Amino acid sequence: MARSSLLIVDDRTDDRTLLHRLLAHEGYHILLADNAHQAWQQLKHHTFDLILLDVYLPDRSGFALCEELKANPKTADIPIIFTGSSDGGSNGSLDKIQAFKVGGVDYLIKPFALEEVLVRVNTHLKIQRAAKLVAEQNQRLIAEVAEHEKTAAILQEQKQYLRIILDNIPQQIFWKNADLVFLGCNRSWAEASGLGDPESVIGKTDQDLIEDPAIAEQFRAQDRRVIETNQPISHQLLRKYRHAEGGQPIWLDCYRVPIHDEAGQVIGVLGVLDDITDRKLAADALQQAEENYRSIFENALEGIFQATWEGRFMSVNPTLARICGYESPQEMMELITNVGQQLYVRSHRREEFLAYMAQYGEVSNFESEVYRKDGRRIWISETVRSVYDAGGKFLYFEGMVQEITERRKTELELRQQRQQSEQLLLNILPQKIAQRLKMQQTAMADRFESATVLFADIVGFTEWASQIQAAELVSCLNDIFSEFDRIAERYGVEKIKTIGDAYMAVGGVPSAHPNHAINTARMALEMQQAIGQFQRKNGQTFQLRIGLNTGPLVAGVIGIRKFIYDLWGDTVNIASRMESQGEAAKIQVTASTAALLGDQFVLEPRGPWQVRGRGEMLTYWLVGERPPAPDPDFAQRAGESTGDPRISSLYALNNLSDLNNLSTSNPGHADPDRSDEGDGHTGDQQTGDSPRGNSDSEDDPKDLNSIDHNGQTPTHPARSGAGHAVDRATDAHS
Repeated sequence: MARSSLLIVDDRTDDRTLLHRLLAHEGYHILLADNAHQAWQQLKHHTFDLILLDVYLPDRSGFALCEELKANPKTADIPIIFTGSSDGGSNGSLDKIQAFKVGGVDYLIKPFALEEVLVRVNTHLKIQRAAKLVAEQNQRLIAEVAEHEKTAAILQEQKQYLRIILDNIPQQIFWKNADLVFLGCNRSWAEASGLGDPESVIGKTDQDLIEDPAIAEQFRAQDRRVIETNQPISHQLLRKYRHAEGGQPIWLDCYRVPIHDEAGQVIGVLGVLDDITDRKLAADALQQAEENYRSIFENALEGIFQATWEGRFMSVNPTLARICGYESPQEMMELITNVGQQLYVRSHRREEFLAYMAQYGEVSNFESEVYRKDGRRIWISETVRSVYDAGGKFLYFEGMVQEITERRKTELELRQQRQQSEQLLLNILPQKIAQRLKMQQTAMADRFESATVLFADIVGFTEWASQIQAAELVSCLNDIFSEFDRIAERYGVEKIKTIGDAYMAVGGVPSAHPNHAINTARMALEMQQAIGQFQRKNGQTFQLRIGLNTGPLVAGVIGIRKFIYDLWGDTVNIASRMESQGEAAKIQVTASTAALLGDQFVLEPRGPWQVRGRGEMLTYWLVGERPPAPDPDFAQRAGESTGDPRISSLYALNNLSDLNNLSTSNPGHADPDRSDEGDGHTGDQQTGDSPRGNSDSEDDPKDLNSIDHNGQTPTHPARSGAGHAVDRATDAHS
């Protein structure tokens, strides 16, 4: 056992030395301190099992030091024995009381009784060790309990998963112990046996479930045979009677196998039953057909034929003639002399059929599109076999035909519906989320450390909406929000939802993107431009109020019906406040969003602003995006590459024009309601909405008329002259 380590804190040398010698002699590792400061230094570098602390120290009282130690998680569990002189009066008693109040475990009176010191120190060290042992055992027990609960949960989950698998298997499955008592079954077996719950079969026998004792004993005999011989029984045809539908007989293909334990001993039997009633009845019908072939041939519901390898019919029954639109089998055989060329819509389908028959000799459910006599196309399914003579020589094809036009139509409709459902799901949820939801079918949520949320609201829309018909209202909102959807898709911003006339989107979700704030800001600017395309009946255009905020949030899907991808978190609430407390035709952004936009965008400080529910916040107006800085060397390179000095001169003039525009612009931001021909023109060029000019001019790099005489690349309207003015106003404010 490791030696216990003790710290003696006492400013009196004789008392400290006495305790040191006494306890060191007993094998304890002793460290000393004269005052509280030294004690803390020792505690920073060493671990102690017990502290002997004098009541009075030079730099502070022992009681104060004890309280500090108990308040520190690293030293709170160290037992402290106080030492102090007894003056025979009330002070000694008060010191003892105070010692226990501040967390001391004992009190030794000076001068020390050495044997008492040893006994008390040993006692408290034993208590400390016992407490540590109990704590460690508790931790182990807690860990074991947690592991047990985890294991139990896993086992329960596996059991439930196995039950789901069994209940989704169409075949009937049961299992019994060696005494032929049922231990379980799947839902298919329970329903076929007239039981509502698979659990209700546990503990029962065949005699309990089958009314006919002879059939019950027959089943038990087969189970005993499997257990006694340790051999499976496969493809055993059994007849049972339905518990419903008037007790009609059903035919089962039964497969029984022995169940073994880890030692290989047979401990039960597992049975799998496949309802082959339909197949059995079909086989019986086929047998009956063979006995009366001609009658069946003439009256069969399926088309029946015999045909040569070259594609000429040898015989056709009335049903096949009717399927193909002919008056009689004779007419069909006379008019169709080459099946591949005259019957199949795709002539090479006949070649595929012949190749398959040459390899396998028979084919089932060979589906093809064929022509009727009237030229209409239908779908048929053929089941054909090759007929040979005794010497193995091919004679003809013999087959049955079913029209499956409706089935194919239904399958096509189902595929289209499935595609429409998939597309509808992708219109509701992001593709990444939709794929995850289809796989796990549970609620999901992802945390994003940085995303930019956009809220937009049509100003005055509610009042205007009350004055128009509902259909017109919905149509108007659909046009506006569809345009916003296209803008969101263009900038890679995820639309979340619309609420009334409000529009919500987010950048950087569901896939993180380093430029989510920039993309969302560009979307907001283009939304402000796009809203001007829509007008009320009185000719007035709509106005948007937009708010942006950047920060952490949680995004996901909850619930099990009517899924919606949504956002949660304070970032979302603040973005909503930016919109609701913004101004018409403006975009209000928080400082966190502005920090990510940086110098690339024109931002006008709104100043400290009281935001409802948040207090005072510093917000900004997003006015536009700055044009890229001109490359001073580009003009020279362009002139050298084309050999035309006019290009270099023109770029130099354009740069000078930029400076003039900047110096003459009026301070303040552009009025979003103002109709500015120049801005509108550049905006159309940027978005590509306006028709292009003369193609010869634009396609010829040597035509100087094709260069914008403003000397700038066409930009968003908010990036033009008004943006420069706001830039100057912002600089002045700074």
